[in-house]
Amino acid sequence: MATGQELPPPVPVPDEPTDGAHVPPGRMLFTLRQPAVEAEDRVHEIVIARKPDFRDPMVRFDAGNATRIVVPAEKNAPLKPGETYFWKLIAKNPFGQTESEVPAKRFIVDASLPPLTDAMLTEFGERADGILVEAPLTGSPDPDSGKLKSAQGWKSALGPSGEPNRAVELDGRNGMLTYALRAFPPKQYTVSLWFSYTKKESRLGQLFSAWCRGMDDPLRICVQNGRLSTRIEAGRRYDGKPIPVEPGKWYHVCVVKDGPKLTLYLDGHEVSHVDVPTEIRSQACDIALGGNPHYTGASEHLACRVAGLQMSVRALTPEEVAANQAK
Repeated sequence: MATGQELPPPVPVPDEPTDGAHVPPGRMLFTLRQPAVEAEDRVHEIVIARKPDFRDPMVRFDAGNATRIVVPAEKNAPLKPGETYFWKLIAKNPFGQTESEVPAKRFIVDASLPPLTDAMLTEFGERADGILVEAPLTGSPDPDSGKLKSAQGWKSALGPSGEPNRAVELDGRNGMLTYALRAFPPKQYTVSLWFSYTKKESRLGQLFSAWCRGMDDPLRICVQNGRLSTRIEAGRRYDGKPIPVEPGKWYHVCVVKDGPKLTLYLDGHEVSHVDVPTEIRSQACDIALGGNPHYTGASEHLACRVAGLQMSVRALTPEEVAANQAK
């Protein structure tokens, strides 16, 4: 390494599997602790061997700059059930490389354990297509993807096309549907749903809420004084431009966070956007429709009908938003 060159930044060390852990055959997951310094030019390699000197590695896997590393089953094929193996992480950047601390950690392949599921292997529990929560809300709050935490003050309702049992109506008093999350995506996400609210009110009503506590609110979609808007709280508030919406009319709303930009689409068309932090690390572990399950102050319930909830861990393009609205 040449004199005067920058040393590699602090090395993130996998914390899964822990030393001596039993792991199932097949795909293997390594989760890196959040590095102290973000660096796009840092890449990682997982090395697995029978002995802690790593002179004869059985598996070498280049993981790019991912911090959640899934080693494919075909890579792990040489590993035998009942055997103990040692592993290490190598972090590299243009100035050199650094290995994880010694002594090397171990794991045992245990054929009695069930294989890791797709949801276990993804960062947020999303499907292969990026969908995190999907609830058609066709007369029921039950989701097709994701987990329903609670449902209260609701009933089956007419949907956007006027057909029965194609929506869920929330009463505006205690009506709310809450869905669990493993974690809230920090950089990119898309939330879309159909909604129709009952009447104009001066108080804030929350169509969608991910509020966790003061200044920790990765997204809310609100209706107040007949206007729809987006808000984020992360150190300070970031408010999107309020857009007029009429009571009793169905709208398709879609909110896309793509790094530093939060965009609101209404009926497939961009109507406002606001600059926001590129990455928002939130403690939010659920989302709700029709209110805020964690706020104990004045009511923020919204009397509304909702249908077609979908939350994705990626930022949809304008073309995808329009196609989603047309379904």
